[in-house]
Amino acid sequence: HIRPDQILLIFAMLYIRFGEFCGQDEATMRAAMLVAIEARWEKVDQDVFIGAVILNPFHKTRPFKPLQIFTVGGTFTLLSRLWKHFFPGEELPIWFWREIQDYLSQAGDFAQMHAYATQISQDAESRVRPYHLLYHNKLSEFSV
Repeated sequence: HIRPDQILLIFAMLYIRFGEFCGQDEATMRAAMLVAIEARWEKVDQDVFIGAVILNPFHKTRPFKPLQIFTVGGTFTLLSRLWKHFFPGEELPIWFWREIQDYLSQAGDFAQMHAYATQISQDAESRVRPYHLLYHNKLSEFSV
């Protein structure tokens, strides 16, 4: 099983990895893979995957370039679209905006989330060094 946030991070990692190929022998494969990855990405409901990464407390907006879509207002707009998609006909709850602000700024009910996520991450890293962590720093260069 794989989560939507993992799918986006894997797409980004593959795009970065194939983008690093620079040899003459690799040029055709590089171009074909980048086109294939871009074509797949164009076909998916991108908001779902981006929202899944943002709602993962281990990532939030950190893996993305600092673009307008990843500000608090941009994130609210994206998550509002997802709410309307998954709950058609239901109005956006009044508390929705505050919850997003609190989540992104680690306030209110989410004040201790960072410490909790850090502890879980450290525990996991002490057991296994996941492959995707090798590219975590490079993911911030990826633009959706």
